[in-house]
Amino acid sequence: MAKEDQVKNDEAVDVHIKTEKLKRARNARKRYHDMTDEEKRVFNKKKYEAYRIRRMEEDMILAMPIDRVNEETLDKAQQIINRNAKRAEAARRRYHGMAPDEKKLFNRNRYAPNRLRDEMESTKDDDALSALEREVDLRTQRAQEILLRKGADQKNSTPRLATPPPPQDSVVEEWEESKPSKLDEC
Repeated sequence: MAKEDQVKNDEAVDVHIKTEKLKRARNARKRYHDMTDEEKRVFNKKKYEAYRIRRMEEDMILAMPIDRVNEETLDKAQQIINRNAKRAEAARRRYHGMAPDEKKLFNRNRYAPNRLRDEMESTKDDDALSALEREVDLRTQRAQEILLRKGADQKNSTPRLATPPPPQDSVVEEWEESKPSKLDEC
């Protein structure tokens, strides 16, 4: 009899705890939705910063060398590992409980941010590349215009030679012939 009363009492306590958590969650949602956009932004920023700091601390604990681990950090690491394992198992159960259409939608949404980010980066790269190409084309056109102007100015101001300059091979040969050899020095 006493065991049955204890079991009923434990179940009642569990139900009471669950209902209290639900009430708190409902009140927190209501408070959040009653906030202005600026308050939401500040709230989300604080929450994200706290999450990021906690995550960095957890990563540091898990990456800590074994020779520096004491009993306290070992307990924390074990808690982190257990919590991560619980979350992973719950996610697996949720996924396996989905219908095939839900799985497709889940996968599409799960990988959408990566795809979107990759597309954004490629369009940024394409935009940057096309802007760079446009700039190079513009500079090339300006340089050609300047050269054409200089060429026209030179045509008008300096007379052209009637005979073309000698080919480079003959100039090199002439230079080699005129160069003093080591035998001449002796």
